[in-house]
Amino acid sequence: MAYVIAEPCIGTKDNSCVEVCPVDCIHPTTDEPDYDKVEMLY
Repeated sequence: MAYVIAEPCIGTKDNSCVEVCPVDCIHPTTDEPDYDKVEMLY
């Protein structure tokens, strides 16, 4: 099954997208060192 990051999560670092991702593929998380360096999560 394919999962798509929808518009509400694009261009933001809202961690609610990370918490609900069923395959744990959105990075960086708040625990990762690059979190402060990026504009959005991928």
